[in-house]
Amino acid sequence: MSSLSSLCERLLETTLELEALVNQPDSDAELWGALLEEREGIMSEISRMLSAGEALSPALREQYVAKADEANRRIFSQMTARKDALYEQMIQLQRAKQVRRQYANLGPNGYGAFFDKRK
Repeated sequence: MSSLSSLCERLLETTLELEALVNQPDSDAELWGALLEEREGIMSEISRMLSAGEALSPALREQYVAKADEANRRIFSQMTARKDALYEQMIQLQRAKQVRRQYANLGPNGYGAFFDKRK
């Protein structure tokens, strides 16, 4: 059974690792899932220990939990920005598909020449 201080330390390490991964522009969101699950498991273990009567000292709170919370806020803002960018890409893709469907099979299209013949 881990002590509360070691769990808090693992929480901070996992959160900082997740932050580093999220900040990489080419990182895959699928890789984030494992770290998010690990971090959630650590938090539930901490919560279980706190409900069992153990106390979180102010030193632990300041040294680990506050830093993890601050990193978590940065992670959340970065994930939100990534989600918004992905949403914009999806909208652009939908628009392009709609235009392709609208002009499909409408005559000669060659070498950059485009003939506007809508359905």
